[in-house]
Amino acid sequence: MKPVKIYPVKHLGQVFLEDKKYLNFFLKALEIKPKEIIIEVGPGKGIITRALLAQETYVIGIEKDCRLVDFLDQQLSSPQLILIEADILLIYPKLIQNFSQIPFKLTGNIPFYLTSQLIKVILENEIRPQLIVLGVQKEVAQRLVAKAPHNNLLAITTQFFADSKIIAKIPKKAFRPQPKVDSAIIQLRPYNYFKYQLTPTVFFPIVKAGFKQPRKYLLSNLSQNLNLSKIQLENIFQQLNIPANARAQELFLEQWLELAKKILEIQSATTKNLTFNNLTSHN
Repeated sequence: MKPVKIYPVKHLGQVFLEDKKYLNFFLKALEIKPKEIIIEVGPGKGIITRALLAQETYVIGIEKDCRLVDFLDQQLSSPQLILIEADILLIYPKLIQNFSQIPFKLTGNIPFYLTSQLIKVILENEIRPQLIVLGVQKEVAQRLVAKAPHNNLLAITTQFFADSKIIAKIPKKAFRPQPKVDSAIIQLRPYNYFKYQLTPTVFFPIVKAGFKQPRKYLLSNLSQNLNLSKIQLENIFQQLNIPANARAQELFLEQWLELAKKILEIQSATTKNLTFNNLTSHN
């Protein structure tokens, strides 16, 4: 049979891992056991897929490119493999409902443009994988594992939901076509419960307000975006020993959590006062 040539589609950000020596980093980081279910995002030409099937796992491959779905179906026909032609961002919330009681892991070599959005979609869902191992742009990997004073919104999101670390660096020459930048393999180990007292729905609006204009002082960002007075915020900052000229990226996750609790207390008290005043004004 004549080999099938698959040419990468530029607007899908397709680059294919060709150097097999990096497969072991993926497999080891996934801590694979036979018969486990692994969701693979963007299996491409199947280099990781083949390795997973060889480990006796069940693989669900989510691939947006219909050419690659057909290619993999022909090349890797296996009862352990399910291929789904879909956009991972659109199908993931629905797909994951099937795994509320079933452990699973997730892996893939992710198009660079997709990484941040995909990680948020995965982590913010109540049903989370036991392990997430992704090939991503090296710069994004470094942002993911960043800590204060170089924190960022993606890092805070990751820290809230999971432990994270960089497993290995992958040079750009390991891919075809060769991208302009190097990659890295990251491992995320999600908590199987909310580790912190605050829920994401109340915590992240405050964090996002703080990071809205990262170069501005945090106090100014919070005041403008949360409709709080600077005097109220200055009092909170003093209580928590946060400098008045601190920027969002300079706070550790623990400081963000304490700051959010204080802000929520003020917002709750303000709401109660408004409700009381409205009630008394009608009597």
